[in-house]
Amino acid sequence: MGGAPTQLYPLQVAHFTFDPTASTLLLRTRAKGLFSKLAHDLELRCERVSGEGERDGETWKGRLSVPVDGIKVVGSIKKGKPDAAALAGWEMELIEKRLREEVFAGVREVVVVATGKLSRGDLELTVGARGQNALALVEFRDARGGVELRAKGDVSMKAFGLAEVKAPLGAFTVADAIEWEATLAFVGEGAAKT
Repeated sequence: MGGAPTQLYPLQVAHFTFDPTASTLLLRTRAKGLFSKLAHDLELRCERVSGEGERDGETWKGRLSVPVDGIKVVGSIKKGKPDAAALAGWEMELIEKRLREEVFAGVREVVVVATGKLSRGDLELTVGARGQNALALVEFRDARGGVELRAKGDVSMKAFGLAEVKAPLGAFTVADAIEWEATLAFVGEGAAKT
C-alpha cells in the first residue's frame, strides 16, 4: 500500500467563536439532609454565554463567560428529567434571585477556561478570584464548519468559596458537588492560521 501516513488533525492553529444557538450548558443540584425528600433537585440552564476557542493540531483551548444573571431554572428533576410544571413561576424567580444575591454574592460572571488534548480535557474553572481544576469526560469532533465539544463532570461549590445553600432551620442543604453537562458549538473564523 505505502504512501504518506494519514494526517488526523491539521498542524495549524484554527480560531473559533462560540455559537450559543447550537449550544447548551446545564447545571444540576441535589438536595441532602433530613428533609431532602421535600426539597427540589434542580436543573439550571446557562443563557447569554459567550466565548472563543482555539485548536492547534491535537491541542485545544477555550474560554467561556457565563453571566450569573443568565443562570435560569429549567425545572425540578423528576425521574431524571426536569419538570418545569413542578415549580411555580414565583418559586423559579426566588431561586434565581437567591443564586444572584446569596450563592454568587458579588460575582457577575463565571469564567470557564478549558485546555486539553482532543482525547481528554483538563478544565480550569474560575468564579471571581478563585478557581479549581476539574477532570471531565470530553468528546471533541468536527461539525458544520466548526467544532463541537461535549463534556460533563462536577465541581465543588466550597472550592470556589461559594455560600452553602440551606433551607430555614437547616432542614436540608444543597450538596456541594454541582453536576454540569455541556454541548458547546464553535464556528470557524475564516481560514486557519499557520
